[in-house]
Formats: sequence, structure tokens, C-alpha cells
Amino acid sequence: MTIEKPRPRIFTSNNRTYFLAVLPATKKGTKHKAIAYKVLPDGTFKKLWEIGSWPLGSSTLLLDDGVTLITIKSSFGNKPSKEEAVLRFYSNGKEIAKYSAITLVKDLSKIPQMSHFYRWRRGNSYSIDGDKFIIRTIDATASVFNAKTGTIISQKKDLKYEKRLYDSNEMERLQDRLNKR
Repeated sequence: MTIEKPRPRIFTSNNRTYFLAVLPATKKGTKHKAIAYKVLPDGTFKKLWEIGSWPLGSSTLLLDDGVTLITIKSSFGNKPSKEEAVLRFYSNGKEIAKYSAITLVKDLSKIPQMSHFYRWRRGNSYSIDGDKFIIRTIDATASVFNAKTGTIISQKKDLKYEKRLYDSNEMERLQDRLNKR
């Protein structure tokens, strides 16, 4: 089995005016970095800002203002810790807020335990609504943030989401599969 070297990745804003180039470390001892650009009318790019080290394994949302960036990290290790940030907010390349799974998941008993990582959210369980960023966790807690500042506006159970989760017995099936490994 050959292990591929990390490759550059590109993330665009929904309005396609901005993009983020995530560049892998080129030498031993260096870190991944991310650079945000604006696409100008003549097709050239203008560098806006840069992040010197990039959290690997992150889903990335670059908002349509080219300023706001949100990263959602997959979790490594067998249980959540207060120190591990799974959700980060950036403004012009500067981290302005970060949250651990312990802050976001209110019922930690709902987190399935796996050998090398844990699941704190379900799939693509996030959305943007204007300046609000909403993410739903494995225990059906909906956390609403001000996307521009990273502050929590509210956290509450999403009863429709919870009903869909538990009516389908998805959690039980997932736990059964994990127990059979």
C-alpha cells in the first residue's frame, strides 16, 4: 500500500468570488497553510490573508464576504477533551473563537466510541443562514452562532432532528456495528 503525499486543496465561497488555497507542508518540520484570495474581474487573484498552520481533517466554509472562515474538524482519540477544538471561527485569517465537542454536545453519552476517533456530529449537519451558522451534534443539540464573531447565540435540542435520529433507530444500528468490530 502506498501512502499519497498531501495535495493542495481549494475551497470556494458560495458566490465564487473568494477561494482558499490549502497548501501542504513542503519540508519536514513545516506546517500546512491556507491563503485566501479574491478573484478580480480581469481573472487575476488578490491575496487577502493567510493562516500559518492549518487544522488537518477539517471541513471548510469560506463565507461570501471573503473575511469569515469556519472549520469543522473530525475528532481523533477515543473520547472528547476540553483542549481539542473541533469548531473554529476565523476573521481575516485570525482565529476569533474555538469550541470543543464537550462544549457543543450536551449529552456526552450519545457519542459513539470508536477505536481511533469519536463522532460528535452527524455528517454534513451544518448550515449558514445569513450571519448565522448552525450545527447539529450527535445528541441533536442545535448550536446557533454568529458566524462573524463566533459567539454562541443559542443552544437547544432540535426536536425534529432528534425525532428523525431516534425514530430511524440509527444510533442503535451504529452502536451495534461498532460493538461487532
